[in-house]
Amino acid sequence: MTRSGPALVTPGATWSWPALLHRAQSLPPARLRVVVDDDVPAAVTALLAAMLGRGPVCLLSHRWPAARRQDAAALVAGAPWPEGAATVLFTSGSTGAPKAIVHTVENHLHAAAGACARVPFGPGHRWLLSLPLSHIGGAGIVMRALVGGGTLAAPGPGRSWLDGVRAARPTHLSLVAAQLRTLLDEGWPVPGPVLVGGGPVPGALLDEAAAQGLDARPTWGMTETCAQVCTGWAGDVVGAGPPLPGREVRVRGGRLMVRGPMLAPVRVGPDGAEAVADAQGWFDTGDLGHIDAQGRVHITGRADARFVSGGENISPEEVERVLLQRVARACVVDVPDVRWGARPVAFVSPYVPREAWTARFAEQLPRYMWPDEVWPFPDGQDSLKPDRRALRTWAVRAREEAQRVSA
Repeated sequence: MTRSGPALVTPGATWSWPALLHRAQSLPPARLRVVVDDDVPAAVTALLAAMLGRGPVCLLSHRWPAARRQDAAALVAGAPWPEGAATVLFTSGSTGAPKAIVHTVENHLHAAAGACARVPFGPGHRWLLSLPLSHIGGAGIVMRALVGGGTLAAPGPGRSWLDGVRAARPTHLSLVAAQLRTLLDEGWPVPGPVLVGGGPVPGALLDEAAAQGLDARPTWGMTETCAQVCTGWAGDVVGAGPPLPGREVRVRGGRLMVRGPMLAPVRVGPDGAEAVADAQGWFDTGDLGHIDAQGRVHITGRADARFVSGGENISPEEVERVLLQRVARACVVDVPDVRWGARPVAFVSPYVPREAWTARFAEQLPRYMWPDEVWPFPDGQDSLKPDRRALRTWAVRAREEAQRVSA
């Protein structure tokens, strides 16, 4: 493959593909290399080294407390590695305990090839590392660069992803809905595809992006599937798009199942290692949805986030879609309730008090779905992907404190 452009560009340095690959090949072989993702050149080098057979790398988030990073490293230290293991990346843990997902070199190559078939990424293209490298969404960009020959751009230490957009002028971006909202508010142009995923993406937000001339495309995937399963074509913002080449998607009991060579073989949790797929190779994503007549996959919610309130099923994502029409970030969780069994409460940013939502709720939601409370995100919950467990714990404590004060 001809690689005519640089491999990695940061505010302080530029690496060519030969130089970066030589740096990766020069790393000593290791049974497992543990790297924190705040040093982007080191993390990218470790990822490429893993793809070159120098041993798997476990990437940890610099945002985690030191104790959590130590626990994560200890969890995977003694895990059995499948042949060709390349990366160990943790799930978000947004609805349960995080698990370490082990991908092979072949998993990454198949995933990147399918992604580049839908969204080409070659010489002359520049993809900003706008997502953490310890997440599959960030690591996947590195693999697409390796397969396609495009250029990686990093914002630099202490700089935000938006600083990176302004400085690096990328042709490609991967964002969550809240980041797209910020990009639109700032009015920064991006000439190439902007992939938007990581959670519910309001159709109105994608329509607004199109009106501003952005090629914003919905996408769906997860750590176990090596990032993207589906991505929309340019101009099509219905659902999450059709499956990428090499991916199969089907619906079983309302739940979306995925199969393909990009699927991780193993995940590791507190109880040990287990296979990701069933005997037929299907992975239960835990997402609820359907496939339309055009083959596009539609995500309607999470099976493990849905709860019952007074005999009525509530999917938090349905409420979040209404909230996201007005705010950049929203998360709805359930809290125990003596009368109804459970009730929804919401967290939003920027903060809009509950009384300001009444008209919008009345127009779009049945009364039982209206959140009992609307709060700002608490301190420490600045992640791009909210931690539902932590927010639920915070909400329960806030209710208990309110009841104690009023007693």
